[in-house]
Formats: sequence, structure tokens, C-alpha cells
Amino acid sequence: MRIIWIGSSICLPREKENPDFPLREYPQKPLPAVAGVLLGPRGVLLVRRARPPARGLWSFPGGVMRLGESPEEALRREFMEETGLKICPGPLLAAVSKVFRDTADRIQYHYVILDYLVRGEEGSLKSGTDADAVRWIPLNQLHRFDVTDGLMELIGTIDHHQGKAVQQEGFGL
Repeated sequence: MRIIWIGSSICLPREKENPDFPLREYPQKPLPAVAGVLLGPRGVLLVRRARPPARGLWSFPGGVMRLGESPEEALRREFMEETGLKICPGPLLAAVSKVFRDTADRIQYHYVILDYLVRGEEGSLKSGTDADAVRWIPLNQLHRFDVTDGLMELIGTIDHHQGKAVQQEGFGL
């Protein structure tokens, strides 16, 4: 891979030069992505984003799909990279479009994110790649954290009835 230097910043090559790493900033089309909601006795597992567009915010582990990956394969890979945990993807909870605009109102980032409920299988919790921290956050403490838009609403959609069914299948709560 060729690295391009601009001032003191490193820029990754454009999509044409490296098709496995699509241009994320000012994309030509929305990028497909996945995220996993892992619930447990200690709360929900979240990562703090290390890169834009959500730098510094807590979110569900996940990221952009690679060419040829299924959503479930991408979810397993991203979860391992960001948390050190192996997971089993469960039911699809939501599909959301996230658009981030710059100060000139141009689309700077655009993701279509498939949010899945997941079950943790094994591993040691450690942050990596696009996350600078990973931790369990009790659900009653989430309001104290800067979280990504829509995170609280998605957790709220897992109501009591869904929670019982999900728990019987081993997906937490």
C-alpha cells in the first residue's frame, strides 16, 4: 500500500488505488457497516471511538464491511479487532443510515449500519484498531457517557418481551 503524506498527516490511498479500503471521507456512495449490541449482567459493552466521525464517543463495536464479507463475517472480525472478543451474531435489530456533513453542508461520511444483537463467546477484553477504550457500562449509567446518536434509542427498543426471548436464546440481558 502506498502512503501519501500531506503536511504532518497521513492519508490513505483513494479507493481506486486500494479497493479493499474504500474512501470513507467524502465517499461516492454510502458504505455498508455493522455493529453489535452485547448485553450482559454488567450492562452493555461499548467502545470509545478513536477516529472520526465519532472520535471520543462511546458506541457499539463494529465497522465497515470488506468486499466479499457477509454482515455476520464483518461483525465477527470487527468485534474481535475492537474488543478482543469472539461473538456469535444474533438477530438484526435495526438498519440505520448515518450521514455526517461538514461545515459547507457536504456529505463527509455516510454509513448504512446493520445493528445486530450478539452473544459473547470467548476472549479477553482489550481495545484495538478504531477503539481507544472498551468497557462494560451499566444501563443505568449510560446517561453519564457521551454516546453516538441513536444508541440509547436502540437499547430502548429491546423491550421486556424481546428481552425474555433473547435471554432464552442466550443473547444476554
